[in-house]
Amino acid sequence: MSTTVLLGTSTADITPQKPVPLSGFGFRTGNFDSVRGRLNLRCFIFRYPEYDIVVFSADILCWGRDTVANCKALLEKNYPDAKRSCFLFLATHTHCAPSVTYYLAQGLGGADREYVALVEQKILETVKDASLHIRPVRGTLYEGKTAIAINRRLKTDRGWIMAPNPAGPKNDDIRLMEFIAAQPDAEFSEGQPVAVWACASCHPTASGENRVDREFFARGLDYYLEDTGATGAFIQGCCGDVRPALVKDGEFFRGSLDLESEELARRFADELHAAKKNGGTPLQFNTPPQFAIEDLFRSSAAELPFNPDFPHKNRSALVSREDHLGEWARRFMDSPVPPSMTLNLRMFNLSREFAFIFLSGEIVSEYSLYCKEISRGQVWAGAYADGMTTYIPTAAQLTEGGYEPYEAMFYLMQSAPFAESAETVLKKKIFDLVTKRK
Repeated sequence: MSTTVLLGTSTADITPQKPVPLSGFGFRTGNFDSVRGRLNLRCFIFRYPEYDIVVFSADILCWGRDTVANCKALLEKNYPDAKRSCFLFLATHTHCAPSVTYYLAQGLGGADREYVALVEQKILETVKDASLHIRPVRGTLYEGKTAIAINRRLKTDRGWIMAPNPAGPKNDDIRLMEFIAAQPDAEFSEGQPVAVWACASCHPTASGENRVDREFFARGLDYYLEDTGATGAFIQGCCGDVRPALVKDGEFFRGSLDLESEELARRFADELHAAKKNGGTPLQFNTPPQFAIEDLFRSSAAELPFNPDFPHKNRSALVSREDHLGEWARRFMDSPVPPSMTLNLRMFNLSREFAFIFLSGEIVSEYSLYCKEISRGQVWAGAYADGMTTYIPTAAQLTEGGYEPYEAMFYLMQSAPFAESAETVLKKKIFDLVTKRK
C-alpha cells in the first residue's frame, strides 16, 4: 500500500468541426443545429513500475467495439508505452454528441467517418500528452447522495411503460475521488487538485434538443472544479432504467439545455460540494510488489444467453420498413440467433478503500445495487465501457417487457432478447470479481 500514486492527465476538445447527426434519440433527425457546450476527451495514466493503467473518458453516448479495437490498434502502433499499458475506454453517456460506432441503428444517429477519425486521433494525442505530465498524487474518497434520478419503469394496465416510478430501484450514491499534488511542481502547488472523478447514475437526458452538449453531469462537475486547474471525469454508473426526475402531471417531460439541464448541472455541483463537506477517507493505493497487474486490473467476460424461443418469422415482415425495425430485420434476416453474447467486465482495483467494475453495456440499476451490497459500498459498478453492447435487464424485466428488455434491442442491433438466466450469469461474474479482490 502507498499514500501516493503516479498520475498523468490530459484533456482534448472533441467537439465536431461540422454539423453531423447526434446519437441517442430515435426521434431526432438531421444534423445538429448548434453547439451549446464543448465536448471533451480526458486521459488519465496511473503509472506503476512495470505497467500503466490508462483510462479515457469521453463526452459521447458510448464507445463502439469497432472504435475501441481501432483505437487500441492505433495506440499499439504509435504510442511508445503501449506494450506496458492496459487501456480502458469510458463514456459519460451524453445524448448530445455524435456517434463513434457503426453498430447502432442509423435511426439512433449514424456515425460520421471524419468525426470518428478525429476522436481516434485525439486518443493518441491525449495519451502522449498525459505521459509527459506524470506526478505523485494523494487521494481522498468522499461520499454523498444525489436526488436527480428516478426509476423510469412503471406497471400500468397497458403493461410496463416509461413513466416515473418513485418506488422503483435506483442507486442514488455519489462517489467523489479527489487526487491532489503530493509535492509542488511547475504546474501544481502541493495539495492542489490535479484530477477529480465524480461517480453517479442517471441518464443525462434532461433535453432532447438537437444541440451539441456534454449535458448536466459533466457540466456540473466543471462547475464544481471552477478555477482549480484539475482535470475532471464524470464516471457514469448503471443507469439503464433511470432518468432525471423531470415530471409534470405524472409524466416525464424533457426541457431545454439552457434551463432544466442547466439547473440540474448546478444541482449536481451543489451535491458534490455537499459530499466533500461530509469529510473524506484518505486512499491507500494498491501498488507493487504486493499487487501484480492482475490484482490491479482484471478482465472477465460473461456469456449472457439469448432466449432460444424468440420468434424470428416476423423478420420477413419487417425488412421493407425504413425505420430501425427494418434495419434490424435486414441485418439478421439470414442469421440464426447465437447462443449468447459476450459482456466484458473490467475490475480496476485502485485502492484498499475503493475499486471499480466497468461493464460493456447499458446496465440497469439492480446490478449496481447488487455490487454495492456484496462489496459493502467499496466497489462502484460503471457502464458504457470498452465498447457498447446492449441493454442488460434483469430476469424480472425480461418477463415484464417494456423498453429496456425488448424494445431497445432493435435500436442496438441485438439479435434476440436475453434468456432470464442471463441475470444469474452476470451476477456470478460480478461476485467473483468482488470477492477475489485483494
